[in-house]
Amino acid sequence: ALTLERLEAAAEAAPQRIGLSATQRPLEVIARFLGGGTPDGADWVPRPVTVVDAPRDKRLEIEIVVPVEDMTRPDLDAPPPAAGAPPRRSIWPAMYPRLLDLVRAHRSTIIFGNSRSLVERLAAQLNDLAGEEVVKAHHGSLSREQRLAVEEALKSGALPAVAATSSLELGIDMAAVDLVVLVESPATVAQGLQRVGRSGHRVGQPSRAKVFPKHRHDLLEAAVLVRLMEEGHIEETRLPANPLDVLAQQIVALVVAGTQQVDDIYALVRRAAPYASLGRGPFEAVLDMLSGRYPSDEFAELRPRLVWDRVAATLRPLGNARLLAVTNAGAIPDRGLYPVVLAEGGRIGELDEEMVFESRVGDTFVLGSSTWQIAEVTADRVVAAPAPGAAAPRLPFWKGAGPGRLPETGRALGEFTAALGALDPEEAQRVLTTDYRLDRRAAANLAQYLAEEKAATGHLPSHQTIVVEKYRDQVGDWHLVLLSPFGARIHAPWALAATRRLRERHGLQVDAVWSDDGFILRFPDAGDSPHPAEVVLDPDEVEELVIAEAGTGPLFGAAFREAAARALLLPRRRPGRRTPLWLQRRRAWGLLAAARRFPDFPIVLEAYREVLQEHFDLPALRHLLTDIAARRVRVAAAVTEGPSPFASSLSLDFVASFLYEYDAPPAERRAAALTIDQDLLRELLGESDRRALLDPDAIAALELELQHLARGQAVAGADGVADLLRRLGPLTADEVTARGVAGDASALLAELRAAGRAFTVGLAGGERWAAVEDAARLRDALAADLPATIPAAFLAPAADPVADLVGRFARTHGPFAASTAAAALGLTPDAVDQALVRLQERGRVAPGAFLPAGEGREWVDTDVLRRLRRRSAARLRRQVEAVDTAAYARFAAGWQGIGGRADSSDALLEAVAQLQGAAVPASILESDLLPARLDYRPAALDALAAAGEIVWVGRGPLGSGDGRLALYRRAQVSALHWPLDLPLPDGEPHRRLRAHLEQRGACFFPDLYAAAGGGDPAATVDTLWDLVWAGEVTNDTLAPLRSRLLGTRGRVGARGPALPSAHPPAGSGRWYLVADLLTSAPAPTATAIARAEQLLARHGVLGRETILAEGLPGGFAGLYPVLAAFDEAGRARRGYFVEGLGGAQFALPGALDRLRAGDGTGAVALAAADPANPYGASLPWPDHPAGRPSRSAGAYVVLVAGRPAAFVERGGRRLLAFDTEPGVLEAAAGALAGVARRLHRLRPATVDGVPAEGTPLGRALAAAGFVPSYRGMVLRRP
Repeated sequence: ALTLERLEAAAEAAPQRIGLSATQRPLEVIARFLGGGTPDGADWVPRPVTVVDAPRDKRLEIEIVVPVEDMTRPDLDAPPPAAGAPPRRSIWPAMYPRLLDLVRAHRSTIIFGNSRSLVERLAAQLNDLAGEEVVKAHHGSLSREQRLAVEEALKSGALPAVAATSSLELGIDMAAVDLVVLVESPATVAQGLQRVGRSGHRVGQPSRAKVFPKHRHDLLEAAVLVRLMEEGHIEETRLPANPLDVLAQQIVALVVAGTQQVDDIYALVRRAAPYASLGRGPFEAVLDMLSGRYPSDEFAELRPRLVWDRVAATLRPLGNARLLAVTNAGAIPDRGLYPVVLAEGGRIGELDEEMVFESRVGDTFVLGSSTWQIAEVTADRVVAAPAPGAAAPRLPFWKGAGPGRLPETGRALGEFTAALGALDPEEAQRVLTTDYRLDRRAAANLAQYLAEEKAATGHLPSHQTIVVEKYRDQVGDWHLVLLSPFGARIHAPWALAATRRLRERHGLQVDAVWSDDGFILRFPDAGDSPHPAEVVLDPDEVEELVIAEAGTGPLFGAAFREAAARALLLPRRRPGRRTPLWLQRRRAWGLLAAARRFPDFPIVLEAYREVLQEHFDLPALRHLLTDIAARRVRVAAAVTEGPSPFASSLSLDFVASFLYEYDAPPAERRAAALTIDQDLLRELLGESDRRALLDPDAIAALELELQHLARGQAVAGADGVADLLRRLGPLTADEVTARGVAGDASALLAELRAAGRAFTVGLAGGERWAAVEDAARLRDALAADLPATIPAAFLAPAADPVADLVGRFARTHGPFAASTAAAALGLTPDAVDQALVRLQERGRVAPGAFLPAGEGREWVDTDVLRRLRRRSAARLRRQVEAVDTAAYARFAAGWQGIGGRADSSDALLEAVAQLQGAAVPASILESDLLPARLDYRPAALDALAAAGEIVWVGRGPLGSGDGRLALYRRAQVSALHWPLDLPLPDGEPHRRLRAHLEQRGACFFPDLYAAAGGGDPAATVDTLWDLVWAGEVTNDTLAPLRSRLLGTRGRVGARGPALPSAHPPAGSGRWYLVADLLTSAPAPTATAIARAEQLLARHGVLGRETILAEGLPGGFAGLYPVLAAFDEAGRARRGYFVEGLGGAQFALPGALDRLRAGDGTGAVALAAADPANPYGASLPWPDHPAGRPSRSAGAYVVLVAGRPAAFVERGGRRLLAFDTEPGVLEAAAGALAGVARRLHRLRPATVDGVPAEGTPLGRALAAAGFVPSYRGMVLRRP
């Protein structure tokens, strides 16, 4: 609007203004916005605008469809799941076939979803079901070229359907679209009309659409919105009133054209409808800000943009104002992604900046299929910790929530609910099918939903009734659930105000989540719980409560930053390049810290305006609370045993994007479905009255660590003792000894005293040793007598010696009472209390009730509390916590079929399919890898090779005639194979053989021998195998490979050249170039997809190290985008599944179930280089003083319950033992006996570098049937 006024002022003649829209109301407001007006003092006269309101005679044919009989039990009418497949747990498996049927029945279909991840998943699932590509995704994250290609394919009929977000709603002529499908209820009537209006563009043709709700409350909203769409009841458009940030930007843009009169600018601005009521005071405050007149010198870093000559009443540009106006124009916020990392540095993924800014430390969120807890938000990243099992991870309401349901739509929803609730279920179903476009199943589900809610609470939320429900969850905490149809713009400020009031009144830490259908308050069971009536607030007080709460929240901070950027206070530093978001945030935080103390600073005012007017609807909230006070709207309270159907739906609003996926891991589904107190997962500091949250064992274990009494914390030498005294404070000689000092503690303390690094002091009734750095603190806090030998540098007065001593006590102990610290430090209780208060003000300690068996007030260091909460929460969430490395190793063996005994060609082909592409030593392929997976017969592999089913390719030499090779199914070689990063053999014989194969194609050895120039056939064989290991040449049988590994090198007889039938065995078979297999080069994306699929199939769970061990070009970074896309499409899950496997992990859904099942606790002997052995690849080998294991050919590792128990070096004579437990060694020996029976080459001579017979492992081997011999222990044959 303001840009139009500037254009009108610059034009010689007033331009004609034309506005077109099908979804705006009221038209009078839109006309004011389009036409502007003329200020007349305090009044404002709109310009005349002709409104052409075309009649809404477009027919809509919309049906609401539910594909199951009971949306709460979608498995009831489902066919039995296929063997090994999970049972149906959501509506999606029933929905996909219906959607595909609709696509196939129409020439062109658009399927709308409300999020990018949903449309990606819809496209993937429908294409998988169809067996061909019938749907493509269309959303804003795709490039413009990709979107245009999808649109053209749909228009031309080459593509039957598109799954789209709002990216396909507006401004695009999609020509003839036969059908629109809405998956989920549209957010608004206007959005629904825009989407449905994509179909039926021809004159007289109706717009046809099907709506598929996701759950029963979505069904309720869909029924009302479809009726409102048919009646044309579009929501009202609300214009922003006096946005000061846009005003500042526009004033700079005006002035850069030349010196301007202040009054002229004010008059021009007021002609725009959004600024019709702009007063002179706010206008001049913006001019003060732009000209550098700030309320404090704390704003000194802000540069003025204009010069305001107050005498002449003019404005002129300053410095680079023109450049700023051009490069920073626009009102769209600059947002991006925050990296999410573990505390130890591993990258997890990314979060949308808006979500991060509207979250607090301690909040939980879903990323991939894992739940995480925010530990810290820095300027450029989010530090998170795993939070498996968290209930309803908090998803801030403004993230992806759109405009929220407006009050008039909420009233219509309430009227519909009340009217339907007054009918019996049979009559309600009839009305729904005849009047509201619901199919039979949809009507039955909705009528049942309302009946169940009424039975649970005795009431239905409506425009005249608000229901407040109260119940306890499984851990005993209370929930107050307010159920109302009036929308999140009312519920969000109401929840904030109620939270603040309950916190003030009861001293409770209250968690709040809200949506369009109400809000939930969760608070601990701490004596008297709030009454449901306490959430009903005084309409005269609610605005004050909301402002007080909203002004300190992160939403306000985000609004302030965006407003400051729009007002050119935080501009881009270079044209054409965006300022990094972390730098924007840091600068905004500094500016906000200064501006917060000046509530009339224009950008502070604008941030409040945006929050209170655009995110919240305070007038509507006050009106509703006034109606409640006047009893025009009643509040019905209900105490229930658990959440009612409506309350359950409200809870699921915040995890729907995670829970609806039927292929999500069961552990996550169960954890998210449980109503577990989120406080158990939070690291909020300074909370009180929560004794049950801290686990006693966690407290005891951490206390030992903090006091350096835990196992593995021994102290070495005088330096170690000096450090101990500095960290823990004064200790007695016995206390020093108790901390595992290596050597004579008394002698070490004496050595420190002689060196002037420690001294003795009388403290708490006894003599203690103290570090010299503590001298001044002890003197000033305790009046301790100090030795005269202490250097003057250590005698300078301490600023707060008592707080220093008490703070150190807190850092080195778990929760404690002040009296305990006083007794330990020799201080008075009053002195300790006062020091603790000072430390609390500095954020270093927190008061509360922490010890499960404690009484009264206690204190704890904030960092110690953070660690205790993390450990305590972990003990409560073991079921879905990341598994340890041993569980992962057990899973890897089972997932890769170790121990299988099938002997069919199908089983062999399945094993090859899982192994394909893995570079493994050729010498262990048929002796170890395949026999470990099935009852292997070499002839079966030869048959597959002869039939062209499989091929083998060299992957580099290993020496001694061995090398690495990879098996492939022939059809997948092109996608999975890549050239080695090694120099190719380049001798003359190599060039001859290479050229001959290029010219002649596949050849037998005699031809190759002749091409090489004759001579010693063994030399030709060696040349040939150089090319094989380089990945250039392969054979259609494995016979020459076996001969090469056995060392057979055929020689020519004395009678001359060998006959063709007598060529060397290592040269037998038909040889050809590997390049002949690579018939077509797949696109890079297709290659990356194939490789990601293969690695997931092989390993089940992938981490960074897993992928790096495979040696793929591009490494983990190269596959990460593909794996992330798999996660969005539901083909893989992203999360933190295995400890130590890195922050970003990806897994097949079925693999997670098996990983967490924890099966396979026995012993298994694996070739060390077997891909099923994660040690030395995904996981590090355990340390061993006698040697370092490796994944070399011929070496073996024995895993017992997934942990390495023994390692056998190549040759079978030298062993390493990783365990001394007799039961573990007995199991390991039994597994090694199995290797010896099969291969006859295991003769242990030493264990850990000493003769095997006398070692614990040697004795276990003897018990397993090994006997001494001159070459080591050998297995006694039966």
